[in-house]
Amino acid sequence: METMQKAVVNGSVKKELKPLPKYQDLVNMDYVDSVANEFQVFVNQNPVPEWIKTNTIANNSKYIPIDKIEYLLTRIFIKWWVEVKEFKIIANSICVNIRLHYVLPYSGEHMFQDGLGAAPLQTDKDKGAIDFNYIKNAAVQMALPSAESYAIKDAAEKIGRIFGKDLNRKDLMAYDNLAGRFESKSPDQIAESRLIEIIQLAANKEDLMKQKKHIKPEWSNAKEWYNEKLNSFK
Repeated sequence: METMQKAVVNGSVKKELKPLPKYQDLVNMDYVDSVANEFQVFVNQNPVPEWIKTNTIANNSKYIPIDKIEYLLTRIFIKWWVEVKEFKIIANSICVNIRLHYVLPYSGEHMFQDGLGAAPLQTDKDKGAIDFNYIKNAAVQMALPSAESYAIKDAAEKIGRIFGKDLNRKDLMAYDNLAGRFESKSPDQIAESRLIEIIQLAANKEDLMKQKKHIKPEWSNAKEWYNEKLNSFK
Protein backbone atom coordinates (compact mmCIF):
# COMPACT_ATOMS: atom_id res chain seq x y z
CA MET A 1 0.00 0.00 0.00
CA GLU A 2 1.25 3.42 -0.93
CA THR A 3 1.79 6.29 1.52
CA MET A 4 1.30 9.99 0.75
CA GLN A 5 3.50 12.60 2.42
CA LYS A 6 2.56 15.96 3.97
CA ALA A 7 -1.19 15.79 3.42
CA VAL A 8 -4.08 17.67 4.98
CA VAL A 9 -7.27 15.64 5.40
CA ASN A 10 -10.56 16.79 6.98
CA GLY A 11 -8.91 19.58 8.91
CA SER A 12 -6.21 17.27 10.25
CA VAL A 13 -2.61 18.24 9.55
CA LYS A 14 -0.51 15.12 9.12
CA LYS A 15 3.08 14.65 8.08
CA GLU A 16 2.20 11.26 6.71
CA LEU A 17 -1.02 9.49 5.83
CA LYS A 18 -1.54 5.95 7.00
CA PRO A 19 -1.87 3.33 4.23
CA LEU A 20 -5.40 2.86 2.94
CA PRO A 21 -7.09 -0.15 4.58
CA LYS A 22 -7.84 -3.24 2.54
CA TYR A 23 -11.32 -4.74 2.42
CA GLN A 24 -10.44 -7.28 5.10
CA ASP A 25 -9.20 -4.46 7.33
CA LEU A 26 -12.60 -2.78 7.04
CA VAL A 27 -14.40 -6.01 7.88
CA ASN A 28 -12.26 -6.73 10.93
CA MET A 29 -12.03 -3.05 12.01
CA ASP A 30 -8.43 -3.73 13.00
CA TYR A 31 -7.06 -0.46 11.64
CA VAL A 32 -9.17 1.81 13.84
CA ASP A 33 -7.79 3.12 17.12
CA SER A 34 -10.47 2.56 19.75
CA VAL A 35 -9.04 5.43 21.81
CA ALA A 36 -10.22 7.85 19.11
CA ASN A 37 -13.69 6.37 19.40
CA GLU A 38 -13.74 6.79 23.16
CA PHE A 39 -12.68 10.41 22.72
CA GLN A 40 -15.58 11.03 20.33
CA VAL A 41 -17.97 9.64 22.92
CA PHE A 42 -16.48 12.00 25.51
CA VAL A 43 -16.67 15.22 23.45
CA ASN A 44 -20.20 14.37 22.36
CA GLN A 45 -21.63 14.23 25.88
CA ASN A 46 -24.28 16.82 26.69
CA PRO A 47 -22.88 20.11 28.03
CA VAL A 48 -23.16 21.10 31.70
CA PRO A 49 -26.80 22.28 32.14
CA GLU A 50 -25.78 25.19 34.37
CA TRP A 51 -23.61 26.58 31.57
CA ILE A 52 -26.43 26.79 29.03
CA LYS A 53 -27.91 30.27 28.57
CA THR A 54 -30.88 31.58 26.58
CA ASN A 55 -30.64 34.42 24.05
CA THR A 56 -34.00 36.16 24.43
CA ILE A 57 -33.41 38.43 21.41
CA ALA A 58 -32.65 35.50 19.08
CA ASN A 59 -35.80 33.37 19.31
CA ASN A 60 -34.76 32.06 22.74
CA SER A 61 -31.93 30.05 21.19
CA LYS A 62 -29.56 28.24 23.54
CA TYR A 63 -25.85 28.94 23.78
CA ILE A 64 -22.76 28.45 25.97
CA PRO A 65 -20.80 31.61 26.91
CA ILE A 66 -17.32 32.04 25.45
CA ASP A 67 -15.59 31.79 28.82
CA LYS A 68 -16.96 28.27 29.28
CA ILE A 69 -15.90 27.32 25.74
CA GLU A 70 -12.36 28.54 26.38
CA TYR A 71 -12.28 26.67 29.68
CA LEU A 72 -13.29 23.42 27.98
CA LEU A 73 -10.70 23.90 25.24
CA THR A 74 -7.98 24.36 27.84
CA ARG A 75 -9.22 21.55 30.07
CA ILE A 76 -9.55 19.00 27.25
CA PHE A 77 -6.73 19.93 24.87
CA ILE A 78 -4.40 22.11 26.98
CA LYS A 79 -2.70 23.24 23.78
CA TRP A 80 -4.97 25.25 21.49
CA TRP A 81 -4.79 28.57 19.64
CA VAL A 82 -6.79 30.80 17.31
CA GLU A 83 -5.70 31.99 13.89
CA VAL A 84 -7.67 34.91 12.43
CA LYS A 85 -7.96 34.19 8.71
CA GLU A 86 -10.01 37.23 7.65
CA PHE A 87 -12.27 40.00 8.89
CA LYS A 88 -14.41 42.37 6.87
CA ILE A 89 -17.63 44.38 6.89
CA ILE A 90 -20.74 42.80 5.38
CA ALA A 91 -23.85 45.02 5.41
CA ASN A 92 -23.78 46.61 8.87
CA SER A 93 -21.77 43.89 10.62
CA ILE A 94 -18.15 42.96 11.13
CA CYS A 95 -17.55 39.36 10.09
CA VAL A 96 -14.59 37.27 11.25
CA ASN A 97 -13.27 34.00 9.86
CA ILE A 98 -10.99 32.11 12.25
CA ARG A 99 -9.25 28.75 12.40
CA LEU A 100 -9.27 27.01 15.77
CA HIS A 101 -6.18 24.83 16.20
CA TYR A 102 -5.91 22.14 18.86
CA VAL A 103 -3.78 19.09 19.68
CA LEU A 104 -5.47 15.77 20.43
CA PRO A 105 -4.48 14.73 23.96
CA TYR A 106 -4.25 11.00 23.18
CA SER A 107 -2.17 11.15 20.00
CA GLY A 108 -0.51 14.58 19.78
CA GLU A 109 -2.11 15.04 16.36
CA HIS A 110 -2.69 18.64 15.23
CA MET A 111 -6.30 19.31 14.24
CA PHE A 112 -8.29 22.41 13.32
CA GLN A 113 -11.84 23.61 12.74
CA ASP A 114 -12.89 26.78 10.91
CA GLY A 115 -15.45 29.16 12.37
CA LEU A 116 -17.43 32.22 11.30
CA GLY A 117 -18.82 34.99 13.48
CA ALA A 118 -20.50 38.36 12.98
CA ALA A 119 -21.50 41.28 15.20
CA PRO A 120 -23.43 44.44 14.19
CA LEU A 121 -21.89 47.90 14.21
CA GLN A 122 -23.91 50.09 16.56
CA THR A 123 -25.28 53.39 15.25
CA ASP A 124 -26.83 56.34 17.04
CA LYS A 125 -30.41 56.00 18.19
CA ASP A 126 -33.07 56.23 15.44
CA LYS A 127 -30.41 56.16 12.71
CA GLY A 128 -30.22 53.60 9.90
CA ALA A 129 -28.32 50.39 10.54
CA ILE A 130 -26.04 51.04 7.56
CA ASP A 131 -25.74 54.79 7.92
CA PHE A 132 -22.00 54.92 8.61
CA ASN A 133 -22.13 58.66 9.32
CA TYR A 134 -23.77 57.81 12.64
CA ILE A 135 -21.69 54.85 13.79
CA LYS A 136 -20.85 55.05 17.47
CA ASN A 137 -17.24 55.87 18.36
CA ALA A 138 -16.53 52.48 19.92
CA ALA A 139 -18.61 50.46 17.47
CA VAL A 140 -15.69 48.62 15.87
CA GLN A 141 -13.93 48.20 19.20
CA MET A 142 -16.99 46.40 20.56
CA ALA A 143 -18.09 44.49 17.46
CA LEU A 144 -14.77 43.01 16.34
CA PRO A 145 -13.95 41.07 19.54
CA SER A 146 -17.57 39.91 19.74
CA ALA A 147 -17.45 38.62 16.18
CA GLU A 148 -14.22 36.76 16.97
CA SER A 149 -15.83 35.17 20.05
CA TYR A 150 -18.80 34.00 17.98
CA ALA A 151 -16.38 32.54 15.43
CA ILE A 152 -14.46 30.64 18.12
CA LYS A 153 -17.70 29.21 19.48
CA ASP A 154 -18.78 28.25 15.96
CA ALA A 155 -15.52 26.36 15.39
CA ALA A 156 -15.57 24.69 18.81
CA GLU A 157 -19.12 23.44 18.31
CA LYS A 158 -17.87 21.38 15.36
CA ILE A 159 -15.64 19.40 17.71
CA GLY A 160 -18.53 17.93 19.65
CA ARG A 161 -21.76 18.26 21.57
CA ILE A 162 -20.03 19.18 24.81
CA PHE A 163 -19.25 22.58 23.21
CA GLY A 164 -22.93 23.22 22.41
CA LYS A 165 -23.15 21.75 18.92
CA ASP A 166 -26.69 20.40 19.20
CA LEU A 167 -28.28 22.84 21.64
CA ASN A 168 -30.77 24.11 19.06
CA ARG A 169 -31.40 20.87 17.19
CA LYS A 170 -34.38 18.58 17.69
CA ASP A 171 -33.24 15.30 16.13
CA LEU A 172 -30.02 14.02 17.68
CA MET A 173 -27.83 10.98 17.16
CA ALA A 174 -26.41 9.01 20.08
CA TYR A 175 -22.63 8.65 20.22
CA ASP A 176 -22.47 6.28 23.17
CA ASN A 177 -22.65 3.22 20.93
CA LEU A 178 -19.19 4.12 19.57
CA ALA A 179 -17.60 3.20 22.89
CA GLY A 180 -15.73 -0.05 22.60
CA ARG A 181 -17.01 -0.63 19.08
CA PHE A 182 -13.65 -1.67 17.71
CA GLU A 183 -12.47 -3.79 20.60
CA SER A 184 -11.82 -7.46 19.93
CA LYS A 185 -14.96 -9.56 20.44
CA SER A 186 -15.50 -13.23 21.07
CA PRO A 187 -17.65 -15.29 18.68
CA ASP A 188 -20.45 -15.20 21.26
CA GLN A 189 -20.27 -11.38 21.46
CA ILE A 190 -20.30 -11.15 17.68
CA ALA A 191 -23.37 -13.36 17.54
CA GLU A 192 -25.15 -11.18 20.10
CA SER A 193 -24.25 -8.04 18.14
CA ARG A 194 -25.67 -9.53 14.95
CA LEU A 195 -28.88 -10.48 16.73
CA ILE A 196 -29.20 -6.93 18.10
CA GLU A 197 -28.93 -5.60 14.55
CA ILE A 198 -31.75 -7.94 13.45
CA ILE A 199 -33.85 -6.81 16.42
CA GLN A 200 -33.31 -3.18 15.54
CA LEU A 201 -34.41 -3.79 11.95
CA ALA A 202 -37.60 -5.66 12.87
CA ALA A 203 -40.43 -4.03 10.93
CA ASN A 204 -43.27 -5.25 13.13
CA LYS A 205 -44.07 -7.07 16.35
CA GLU A 206 -44.40 -10.45 14.66
CA ASP A 207 -40.93 -10.25 13.09
CA LEU A 208 -39.48 -9.18 16.42
CA MET A 209 -41.01 -12.00 18.44
CA LYS A 210 -39.44 -14.55 16.10
CA GLN A 211 -36.03 -13.49 17.42
CA LYS A 212 -36.83 -14.04 21.10
CA LYS A 213 -35.90 -17.72 20.98
CA HIS A 214 -32.40 -16.83 19.79
CA ILE A 215 -31.57 -14.68 22.84
CA LYS A 216 -29.27 -16.52 25.23
CA PRO A 217 -29.85 -16.07 28.99
CA GLU A 218 -26.53 -14.24 29.40
CA TRP A 219 -27.15 -11.78 26.55
CA SER A 220 -28.28 -8.83 28.64
CA ASN A 221 -27.76 -6.26 25.85
CA ALA A 222 -29.88 -8.27 23.41
CA LYS A 223 -32.62 -8.59 26.05
CA GLU A 224 -32.59 -4.85 26.62
CA TRP A 225 -32.83 -4.06 22.93
CA TYR A 226 -35.60 -6.64 22.47
CA ASN A 227 -37.72 -5.18 25.28
CA GLU A 228 -37.18 -1.62 24.05
CA LYS A 229 -38.14 -2.57 20.50
CA LEU A 230 -41.18 -4.49 21.77
CA ASN A 231 -42.36 -1.45 23.72
CA SER A 232 -42.08 0.68 20.59
CA PHE A 233 -44.77 -1.46 18.90
CA LYS A 234 -47.32 -0.96 21.69
